[in-house]
Amino acid sequence: MRYATFTVVAESGFTGVGRTISSHPAITHEGIQNITLLGDGTVLMLTQLRGDLELARTILEERDDIRQCEVFGREEGYAYIHAEATEVVQQLLTVEREHEVLISTPIEFGEAEHGKGEELRVTLLGEDRTLQRVVSNAPDAVDVRLEETGEYQPNLDEVAALLTDRQREILATAVEMGYYEVPRETTQRKIADALDVAPGTVTEHLQKIESKVLTPLVR
Repeated sequence: MRYATFTVVAESGFTGVGRTISSHPAITHEGIQNITLLGDGTVLMLTQLRGDLELARTILEERDDIRQCEVFGREEGYAYIHAEATEVVQQLLTVEREHEVLISTPIEFGEAEHGKGEELRVTLLGEDRTLQRVVSNAPDAVDVRLEETGEYQPNLDEVAALLTDRQREILATAVEMGYYEVPRETTQRKIADALDVAPGTVTEHLQKIESKVLTPLVR
């Protein structure tokens, strides 16, 4: 699998949400951790923030184009946002979905050089021909510049960062009790007993953990 990192510039901007947050010196936009285009043309975003998160919450709640938002954390945290999507954002996410590529997060957001619009720095994962098709089908309203490309090597620290605190706790207990030894030295039921949770909870979390950790290694 190959990766390609692009800078995508739109003079008209991508979304007022990111621009509004970034315009306040008390708030730093660390990057978009996840973004999904829904069937009704709106988007779900998980974006990482640092600074005055109470101010960020106030700013987001006042925007008419945001249907729902929640801000988690104090000085560092995340904002979950359900918002209206501009036509440019809809087109970009449609191209990504239709050409079977993956977006490697975070997506970095900022002002374009000389203040002419906004730019996103995004890394896509896929085959060479697929990545080339994505660029050739980019919306006319954006300028796409290739920054770097190469063979994709997953960062295991980044993969581990995908796990929730609860998932890390369950994984650590499973490893400590020998669940991944050959042959296995424990069962999911015994792990559940040790954590005082239902066996089904352990099963569900281990499945999610294995999916998150193993999938990037074979793509």
